[in-house]
Amino acid sequence: MRRSSLNSPEVRKFNRTLVLEMLHLHSPISRSEIARRTGLTRVAVTNIINEFIEVGLVESVGYESTSLGRKKELLRLKADAFYVIGVDLSRDRIKVGLFDTRADVKKLLSSKNPDNRKKPTIKKLYEMIEETLKSAPKRDLVYGIGIGAPGLIDYDAGILVSSPKFSDWKDVPLRDMLSEKFNMKVWIDNDANVSALGEKWFGRAKGYENFVFLISDIGLGAGIVTDGRIYRGSLHSAGEIGHVPLYTANGTEKLEDLSTLLRLPKLYKERTGKSLDIDEILSLAENGETAAREAVRELSKHSALAVLALVNLLSPEMVVLGGRLAYCCDVLLEEVRKVLKKFLFSLEKPKIVISKLGENIEVMGAAALVLENLISDPYEMILKR
Repeated sequence: MRRSSLNSPEVRKFNRTLVLEMLHLHSPISRSEIARRTGLTRVAVTNIINEFIEVGLVESVGYESTSLGRKKELLRLKADAFYVIGVDLSRDRIKVGLFDTRADVKKLLSSKNPDNRKKPTIKKLYEMIEETLKSAPKRDLVYGIGIGAPGLIDYDAGILVSSPKFSDWKDVPLRDMLSEKFNMKVWIDNDANVSALGEKWFGRAKGYENFVFLISDIGLGAGIVTDGRIYRGSLHSAGEIGHVPLYTANGTEKLEDLSTLLRLPKLYKERTGKSLDIDEILSLAENGETAAREAVRELSKHSALAVLALVNLLSPEMVVLGGRLAYCCDVLLEEVRKVLKKFLFSLEKPKIVISKLGENIEVMGAAALVLENLISDPYEMILKR
């Protein structure tokens, strides 16, 4: 958005957001460095910083000397200025975490969810959020709840439209249900999208404006970030690369069905005659067992095709690989590099990396969903507290 097209209140909101983003990305940072990076005047930056200090959002962390002998005050966001709750609502497990402004986890609950029908799942979710809220220093310092869930999400309406992984969930207004229950702001988004936000705020993609996060696990999906923002698409289904069909010897099959970890026990048994579960096979692959690595490689070849399609279509700066297929060993990374070398249209390759956020990426990403919205409107969400 061009600053010249904004009216005065919008300019102030836009400028505060710029300053908060600099404090997040580059802390500790001086006022003059914020002005240099944002293009704002020193006076504008100083006024905004003073406002943030007054409401307890920003703190001084010392001084640095310059070549002229002057000392510059260094600033950062206060870790305990406010807290956010992240929720990972997955197929068989619920995770709820309380995070400070630097994504340090203060409380993390995890519970199996073998019965993922709507009523018992929401009841369990309420209980876990309530318990998490009790761990906050003050309840009114918790500024919002973010939820990541699989399936089709109408982000603007806050509705879980449908999910093949939840048996009786259809058009569930989860945002409004939780907002009314806990009297605070709530946001809900697809699990791949919140994972991409987790990478943007706290992970390997910090500082990147255009990247893709691919989660390769039970499911296969992508979170797409363009110009620093999640791209959701007009139909709320951007990034669903796993639902692209391929023609195989068995007929038409989806990429997700060919890359899913649910195939791993069968593939391993075909090679060894042994019946092991997914995590046991992944552990063997990580430790170098040939049959396990071969089984992982077969799945990885199809995930690599998804990466190729995304890179040829979107031309991102970076691709971040996540999910258990990426974390277990280097096979997926090998297959991605191999297929890009052979079929990439561009003369330049994007950076390909494995996420370092691990198994808690979705719950951290859900917390980042709240931070993203708080920082996009700091006057409404923070300065009026």
